Amino acid sequence: MLVVDFNLFKLYLLAERGLSKLSVEAYISDLSLYKKYINKDRVDLTYEKFSLFLRRLKEEGYASSSINRIVVSLRVYQKYLLSQGLVDKKANFIIETPKYTQKVPEVLSESEVIQLIEGDEYTFEQIMVEVIYAC
Repeated sequence: MLVVDFNLFKLYLLAERGLSKLSVEAYISDLSLYKKYINKDRVDLTYEKFSLFLRRLKEEGYASSSINRIVVSLRVYQKYLLSQGLVDKKANFIIETPKYTQKVPEVLSESEVIQLIEGDEYTFEQIMVEVIYAC
């Protein structure tokens, strides 16, 4: 893949995809991050470089949601380049979105719920528990 100047891609996102300026800025920021990672004047999206890039993001502590947003940006850019005939379809690969890691919710024990309901002060949490149990 190539393209140093993302101006045409910006226009595509604004005009054809109807994205807001902030969304377009996010896309360009994500592409610039990848471009900076590969340290080249052109954006080469190969499977090997892409995999190493994702690994680096994880090592640097990026959240799964941030990594997914970056992947979406790169996928949209990849599709744009294909649609414009700027890359060879055979040399392309499908960009997969990494799975979200879901956190297990913290739940109160039965005794904690009773203690919360019977407490002396009415806190927001106490009111919410009473509303939920009233339903």
